[in-house]
Amino acid sequence: CPLTITAGSFTGLRISLFPNPTDKNANVKVATSFTISELQGATITVSDIYGRVIRQITNVSPNTTIQAPAATGMYVVTLTLQNGVKYSANLLTN
Repeated sequence: CPLTITAGSFTGLRISLFPNPTDKNANVKVATSFTISELQGATITVSDIYGRVIRQITNVSPNTTIQAPAATGMYVVTLTLQNGVKYSANLLTN
């Protein structure tokens, strides 16, 4: 089937973290390009580099504030939609 691509038509679905890097225990904004209805049943999980879950948030909105982990290091913040699709970003705490 033919594929037509129009410049500027794809906005991309993603998550971003701000501020990043951040201080330990600081508030971090998880911004998504999803609507509230698309985030129904979604979760945000904060895991360390070994895969251990540090925190899980079930009340997800397009701009969710989470607390950074209490230890210095690299963490993975994963948004999991209700259908199982995952999006992730790295978070550095110092």
